[in-house]
Amino acid sequence: MPETAFRLVPFQADAPVSIDGKLNLSGTRLRCCFRLYGDSHAFIIADHCGLQQRMDALWQVTCCEIFAAVPSQEVYWEYNFSPLGHWNCYRHQNYRSGTHIEASVTRADIRWQHPKLTVDVALPDAVARQPLQFAVVAGILTAEGLFHFALKHPPAKPDFHRREFFLLSFDR
Repeated sequence: MPETAFRLVPFQADAPVSIDGKLNLSGTRLRCCFRLYGDSHAFIIADHCGLQQRMDALWQVTCCEIFAAVPSQEVYWEYNFSPLGHWNCYRHQNYRSGTHIEASVTRADIRWQHPKLTVDVALPDAVARQPLQFAVVAGILTAEGLFHFALKHPPAKPDFHRREFFLLSFDR
């Protein structure tokens, strides 16, 4: 089972939390454990509803994300995970365009017990057995605003969709 550890870098220097974790692949399953260090009372976790379900616009609140791509293809996938268990998976045909919900991913198992957010989700059918590149990122909403975390950031502003920042690779 390929596995790699990561530490996310905050875009804003005054971020009230730090984040690290582990990403691994097992067959067609993608598993990730995000560890959020800091005062859990600083996070704002929006309660959209009581049921864990597929939901849009999670990136506007506290949300951990994984981007996945096959190195030789323009298409890529974006997974969003809320500590409340809400989630989504989008397929982008190329950079920030041609976006659709990925129908082959039908559920995500999400567990939140501070400081860990653990996710287990299927890879899309189209890439389940191919070499993959990943970006692991997060947006943490606090009373001071939304803080952005990634493996590496572009200099001007956070942009999680840029392929040169898909820095984790798994050959299969």
